[in-house]
Amino acid sequence: MSMQEKELKNERDVKDEIKKLLKLNKCWYFMPVQTGYGVQGIPDFIVSHRGFFLGIEAKFGKNTESAWQKKQGEGILNSGGIYIVVNVGTLGKLGVMLSQ
Repeated sequence: MSMQEKELKNERDVKDEIKKLLKLNKCWYFMPVQTGYGVQGIPDFIVSHRGFFLGIEAKFGKNTESAWQKKQGEGILNSGGIYIVVNVGTLGKLGVMLSQ
């Protein structure tokens, strides 16, 4: 287990780290509130960065995307956007992607 995995204890911690990376890289973003009345599977973060649309789904541990999340991710990709699932192990990759 890496040092980062020991520090992050849940999905909220992963989301907090994503927020730090987005702010550091001057991204515009918002986090839709799921109320049960909207569209299912919308990513945790809707992001605009350097003219690109990104949907970021945060996961912790062995959690995986739901069928609805996969469907929305495919829709984002098919429309020319970027969709990524970020967990403890891929936070660094997100940071590199945003900094380029």
